[in-house]
Amino acid sequence: MKIGVIVERAADVAFKSSDAEAVLGIWLVDDDACCREHLTWSLNAEPRVDCSRSFSSSSLLAALRQESPPDAILMDMQMPVINGIEAIRPIKNLAPSTMVLMVTTFFDPRLQKQALATGAANFLLKRNSPAQIIAAIRAASVRFSSPCRAHVLSPQQSN
Repeated sequence: MKIGVIVERAADVAFKSSDAEAVLGIWLVDDDACCREHLTWSLNAEPRVDCSRSFSSSSLLAALRQESPPDAILMDMQMPVINGIEAIRPIKNLAPSTMVLMVTTFFDPRLQKQALATGAANFLLKRNSPAQIIAAIRAASVRFSSPCRAHVLSPQQSN
């Protein structure tokens, strides 16, 4: 079974061949220090990825006020000070072009629906491999880039 993605570009926008090869800037937010350290190390081992910052909680918002925002923020769903869903709106107010992807230990379809409705670009499990997380971020960047429209092909269409 093949599933493909077609990206159409707007007529007045040139698609840069280097866009798919660009270094992906990622910040990580998780209240568990071991999880932050492991995920940061794992993501930085991937090609063309720079997971340069990690935060334990809402200190992320102060950093977004003072620094250039990353391409994506991986946000833990359950944290004591502010949970991931509550953080989406303030993040998007400070960095509208930054994608926020929720990461969690346990899948909950109700929370997934709520996160996506609030503006999360994706909902991922922490047990996903770093390559799967990077692929999800890159796929979201294609979906959410304004000059391009992505169409996911069904198995019948991609043959």
